[in-house]
Order: sequence, then structure tokens, then C-alpha cells
Amino acid sequence: MPFFNAFPQKTKVWLFSWYGSEEILAQWISNLVSPPVVGILTAIAFIFYTVPNPLQVCSWLAWGLPLICLPPLAYVLWLIHRGELADIHMPDRRSRLKPLGLMVVWGGVCLFLLRYWGAPPALIPILLTTWVYMAALSAITLFWKISFHSTTISAAASVGIVASGLTGWSMVAMLLVPVVGWARVYLHRHTLGQVIAGCLTGTSIGLLLLIS
Repeated sequence: MPFFNAFPQKTKVWLFSWYGSEEILAQWISNLVSPPVVGILTAIAFIFYTVPNPLQVCSWLAWGLPLICLPPLAYVLWLIHRGELADIHMPDRRSRLKPLGLMVVWGGVCLFLLRYWGAPPALIPILLTTWVYMAALSAITLFWKISFHSTTISAAASVGIVASGLTGWSMVAMLLVPVVGWARVYLHRHTLGQVIAGCLTGTSIGLLLLIS
């Protein structure tokens, strides 16, 4: 790297050390603030802020989430094992199509089953919005790569602001929107345009939950 040769040796060591720290930080942010984690926490927070009997709804969510999440997760891990996916974040757009298709179909089946089994009415809009979220991102992914991380954290922020005002939940989510966007761009998983598109899409889908 000729550019770095112009710096003194101590400065170059510091610069390379900081570069490595930034990359590790970006990876940790991507893993901890991943779409499944943010989605689950947002659903729980939304229930406790808006539902009169949150424990009843959360009890349904406690066994409904494994039903919804585990089969698609197992499929994603199987695709990683076969070498069809690079990692759980699915960096290649075309490799996302098969797992996303399964998620949309299985999510629709689970939504039907939970309604049939008598799930609390307050749970249905959350599940429906999640299904719309997956269907919308799947449709976009057919033609273009959008940031799922930015979409999910932006949805959490918009839901938090409207549902609870400036609470700890909404403020943390708002602060994480640019942080997550930075991490995805820094790791070269997305362009700035893909992150911004994710933010706009996530905000729109989050507001859909509140009017449904």
C-alpha cells in the first residue's frame, strides 16, 4: 500500500490496528443487530407497550416463534453446509431467493395455522406485518439487493416512536439505524443506496403494523 508508506512506522501500526478494530466492530454489530433478533425484540416490545394482556400474547409468541423460525433457519444452515450460501446473512443476492421463498411460504402457512388455532387477535397484525415484510423484501431481491439489516432496524425505530414515543426502546432503535448502516457499508455487504432503500422500506413496513 504506497499510501501508507508515507506515514511513520508508529502511525502505520496504529492505523492498521484501528482498521482491524473497526472491522471487528462492524461484524459484531451485524451479528448482534441481525434481522431475526431485532424482529423478535420489536414484536415483544410492541406487545408490552400496546396490548392490554401482554403475557397471554407472549405465551403464544413463545411457542409460535420456534414454529415460524426454526424450519427456515434449518434450511439456511443446510444451504450453508452445501456451500450454496456464504453465511447466515446471505451476502449474494441470487443465493437469497431460495431461502426467502421458503420463508414467505412457511410464514403464510404459520399465519393461517395460528389464526385457525385461535391465537389472540393482537398477535395477528404482528405476524401479518412480518409476512408482508418478507414478501416485500423477497420481491425486491428478485431484481436488486437491499439491506435487510437496515430495513429491520428502521422498522423497529418507526414502530417504537409511534407506539411508545421517545422511550428507551425507540431511542435505542433510532440510534442504531445509522450504526447498522455504517457496519453494512463498511463490510462491503451493501452500498449506501441499498442501506438508504432499506431504511425507507423498513419505516414504511413498520408504519403498516401500526395502521393494521
